Amino acid sequence: MTETFEKFRFEIGDVVRESDLIAWSSDGPLLGLIINIKRGHYFGYAMYGESFPAIDRVTVLWLKEGFIESLPSDLLILITRDPYYQKNKS
Repeated sequence: MTETFEKFRFEIGDVVRESDLIAWSSDGPLLGLIINIKRGHYFGYAMYGESFPAIDRVTVLWLKEGFIESLPSDLLILITRDPYYQKNKS
């Protein structure tokens, strides 16, 4: 049985939080704003009949902490997206 994993496509301006896999703060997961995206930075592959798509590298400005970090998009969870972007997406 072949299974295809679909990835979520983040956009610049999305508000995100870190996944529980990488959360380290005692105050809970960090909240941030996506400021840059490099599409397909981490290569995709197929293994044992399953297809894994390429993963984007996103740059996040962590709001409360005030630092910038680049990491794989799989380690982030969308909190909200700009409604203007949703309405005017081509």
